[in-house]
Amino acid sequence: MPILSGLSFAPEFPENEDPCSRYATKIDQVRCDLNRDVDVKGTSKLPSYWQGGPIVLKLTVDGRPLVDPFAYRVQTSPGGFRFVVRENSILTELGLKSGPREPAVADGYWVMLPPLSPGNHSLRSFVRLEDGRELDVKFILHIE
Repeated sequence: MPILSGLSFAPEFPENEDPCSRYATKIDQVRCDLNRDVDVKGTSKLPSYWQGGPIVLKLTVDGRPLVDPFAYRVQTSPGGFRFVVRENSILTELGLKSGPREPAVADGYWVMLPPLSPGNHSLRSFVRLEDGRELDVKFILHIE
């Protein structure tokens, strides 16, 4: 289950004039674009939301909180992967053409849930970003 995740891929990202374009390889450019690890002047800067900075990450399962959500960060391996934009997907609705994109990278906080007993279960994921935006999602799962 994702708590917070992101995806970037070539050739659309990074966009023109993005400081990430200064990197020599596409994989370094898209990794920079996703991780936001350069500032506008092109100097190195670690993004606080991937480093446990001034954001809030919470996940509860049946009211029990996950102790340290920041411990569940997962990143794409160094070579990236091939991502395919499918026809009639949310990405094509946003104006991207369908087809493969390579390289692609992902980064985020993902939790593998243990097997849940039969019955109803409540999952809640909450994220507050540095700029104050919040995402609060509640799932009710019925396990038979």
